[in-house]
Amino acid sequence: MIFSLKIVDLLNQALLYGNDSTRVKHLRHVQELILRKDPSLLNHFLEEVLSFQTDKSPEIKKTIISFIEEACQQNPKLIVKVIDSLTLLLHDDNVFVQKKLILSMVSIYKSTLAWLSKSESIDELVCSVWDMMTNIKNHIVSILNSNDDRLCTVAIKFIEMLALTLTRHEQDFSINSNANDNEILFRTKLEQEEKEMTEKLLEFILSEKLSSVNLIAAVEAVSNIARQRSDYISRILQIFEVLHVNLSSNFIDSQVSSVRKTIKLKLLNLLKYSASSSIQSQYSTLLADFGATQAEILKYSPKVVQESKRKFISNDHSENIKKSKTMNNVKLDIDQDIKQEKSVPNIIDVQRNDLLPWVSSTVDHKILSTSIDFISNSSKQQKKIKSFKLSNALKPLEFNDIQRMSLDSFHRVLNAEVICDGHGVDQIRQKVMTRLVCLFEQSFRNIYEDYIFADVRERYDLAFIWLYQEYVYANGYLTIFDRNKKKNFTKYDNILCRLLEYFFQEKYEDLFSRLITSAPIITDNALFILKRYCQNENYSHHGMNILRSLIISRIIIREKCLNLLLILTHNEDISIRNNSLNVIQSLHEKKEFKISIEQYALKCLSYLRTLKPPEILFSDNEKLLIVPADAWTEDSIHRCLSLYLSLISSSHHLIQPLSNIYIEVDKDIKRVILQILETPVRAMGVASLELLKLVKNCPIGAEALITHILHIHTQQMTPSRDIVENIQDLYHKRIPDVRLLIPILSGLGKCDIINTLPKFIKLPLPMVKEVFKRVLSLKDSSRTLKTNLILPSELLIALHRISLEECELKTIINATSICFNECSTYTSDILVDVLQQLVEMTPIPILFMRTVLQAFSFYPKMVHFIMNILQRLISKQAWKQPRIWEGFIKCCEKTRPHSYPILLQLPPAQLKHVLQITSELRDGLVGHIRSMSSAQHSSIPSSRSIVIEDDSENILPVSLSNSTQ
Repeated sequence: MIFSLKIVDLLNQALLYGNDSTRVKHLRHVQELILRKDPSLLNHFLEEVLSFQTDKSPEIKKTIISFIEEACQQNPKLIVKVIDSLTLLLHDDNVFVQKKLILSMVSIYKSTLAWLSKSESIDELVCSVWDMMTNIKNHIVSILNSNDDRLCTVAIKFIEMLALTLTRHEQDFSINSNANDNEILFRTKLEQEEKEMTEKLLEFILSEKLSSVNLIAAVEAVSNIARQRSDYISRILQIFEVLHVNLSSNFIDSQVSSVRKTIKLKLLNLLKYSASSSIQSQYSTLLADFGATQAEILKYSPKVVQESKRKFISNDHSENIKKSKTMNNVKLDIDQDIKQEKSVPNIIDVQRNDLLPWVSSTVDHKILSTSIDFISNSSKQQKKIKSFKLSNALKPLEFNDIQRMSLDSFHRVLNAEVICDGHGVDQIRQKVMTRLVCLFEQSFRNIYEDYIFADVRERYDLAFIWLYQEYVYANGYLTIFDRNKKKNFTKYDNILCRLLEYFFQEKYEDLFSRLITSAPIITDNALFILKRYCQNENYSHHGMNILRSLIISRIIIREKCLNLLLILTHNEDISIRNNSLNVIQSLHEKKEFKISIEQYALKCLSYLRTLKPPEILFSDNEKLLIVPADAWTEDSIHRCLSLYLSLISSSHHLIQPLSNIYIEVDKDIKRVILQILETPVRAMGVASLELLKLVKNCPIGAEALITHILHIHTQQMTPSRDIVENIQDLYHKRIPDVRLLIPILSGLGKCDIINTLPKFIKLPLPMVKEVFKRVLSLKDSSRTLKTNLILPSELLIALHRISLEECELKTIINATSICFNECSTYTSDILVDVLQQLVEMTPIPILFMRTVLQAFSFYPKMVHFIMNILQRLISKQAWKQPRIWEGFIKCCEKTRPHSYPILLQLPPAQLKHVLQITSELRDGLVGHIRSMSSAQHSSIPSSRSIVIEDDSENILPVSLSNSTQ
């Protein structure tokens, strides 16, 4: 009871008062009281002591490591409770904290082995602890290759411990005692590990990058191993011989001298303990190489047995003389004590039989009997005196008087702040106030609360001391009425929540954060307040950081805090949702949180299968509203996917379940998924192996999803050859949907694209535009134009060459119109090249004249080139192809008066057919002829003049007319 009160006081002071050295002193005092005075208190205060592991001071953390080390030495089973703390401290940012922990792990690891070797049953928890201990061991061993000499040196000590502990000769932990092994420890495996550790040290000594400091530490380590494990002596001597040859080439002279001196001393020490004469010559030669004299070698050589025997006899004789003198001194002291007893009246009741056995046989028993009789008589006389009782002289006070006096006293203590502070006793005053409030909460609580809130920034420490004191009483550490009373945290919870609510409402962000992160325990009600704090737009970012801190540092409530943060990832407020996602992404990078976060994300993804969104997606305020049965809205879909989509950019394997979900949901959910998938999928990169795996194993029904994902990846970069091959295989063997080929167009050959063009242009116009865009103007990651897969002229020509059997004429016309609308691509020069190639084809493409007319409408300056085209058509007898001839006439009509000279070149029958169809051309042609000079007029054949002057309306079929001049 006394120790508990003292420990609480010391922990309180270490948490709140003084500089680092003072706080360390308090914690060491706590360690003394718990581990050496009353170990039964260890389980009660272990959690409170471990809470200091997150302190900012490295000295505090090092003190906690010392506490853990000594506690594990006393009770190795505690490793189950402290293993998480060891892992946290091992990865601390401060190198001195890491160094201290590695040194402590030398004994902790050894104690753990001893405990496990004696354990009769191994459960899942113990296996988990051993796995974590193995991870710590592997991490420390890996430090051997570190560039930090400070950590490397202590890692050497740890490896030395492994080499010595895992052998059959170890007394504290012997593999021989583990005859049948157990579920964790196996003799052969541990022996193999011991050999590996020893060999690692020996190889480390010969490393070229080794510093002199680490070399000396390694030499000392292997020397200790050789001294205690003689099997390695020959191997270690060989290493020293190699080191002797290479030493001067790796270090400066002063370092070489220091290393050689160390090796010489270690060799001499090994020589003294060596029992093998077979390697004495090797010892002598190697010692001479390292500068040892013959006298030093003889001095440290093993001594003969006779000399040891003489020393033993001599020592035994001297011990007997000392014992004799000691007995004589004891006799004289007892004589003097009895004489003094005779002169001093003692009122205690001494029993003669109790004293006699303790007196030497040489003491005068008569004197002793006289003294005892005197003491006994004095005691009988004193018993006759009537005892005084204070209760007989006092009268009880009325309850009201007691209440009034108590409140007056409490007010005087509250108002004594300035006086106590001036005399340096304010800490005592604070303790008195908090304990009074805890004991008489009904009377003093409101008064004390008002006093704190009157100046909360200056009196925050009082609030925390009060909270901590309530925690102590709740745990039963200081229960003065009933020791068997169960733990009750109701009052503690009320005070914690009251303080948090006040800080929340009054906007004390720093005090809110300070209180909830340093509270001894965080109750469910306190977490609910923190949740509301995080859901407030003004404090959301600050609240998320508090949650992150609690998740990392508070192992006991880690799962609750992580779950709370995950729930906030589907909050109705987008800013709150984004804040939580940012924190979750930072936690997802840590191994210990990765699996839990991904499981929750997949759970939210699976909600899309349900008929309506589950209540967990909505906050407490939203649950009060009436949610319709068909409540899957775009917002609720976003909530389900927000966490999942934020993770797939870093964990690509999460993309696989999306395809299965996509198949099962309705079309509205599919639409939203495709809308919001672009940003996270693009972050995966086109080279993702998981993406390739998804393409290979595309489920039936998820083709649109796969196509969209590939489309996102290939908008600005060329797909990999593996993806192209897999998509082609999917298209030809399983899913003959040409849309699958759109994302990989940049990876297809020119012939493949042209051959598939009839299928592409049958797609909806937006898709056709996308196909043409990808084919004509692909850009790489540097946003510079690549060489086009197909030239613009080649694409337009390929469209003209599509037969009507492959595609409808209207579909081809729509495709060519898309090309003409790309004015920046299809310039007049491109169109000139296209028309020149088309007019030379036989037969002329059916859409040729339509293209000519469109070219003229976009670029009127091409009229002279078009006249050349019309003239070329006359030479190719265009009237034999009705559609071409019809377009010829329309073109002549559109391009007049430039077309009049061309019309005069037509055969009479064809000219007559043209003039009969379009009377405007006749009138214009007549006017053109009249404007000619007489010489020009005479060059017109009479047959054509007759046709022009003949205004008969009989229209002859062009196909049956002659083509003569």
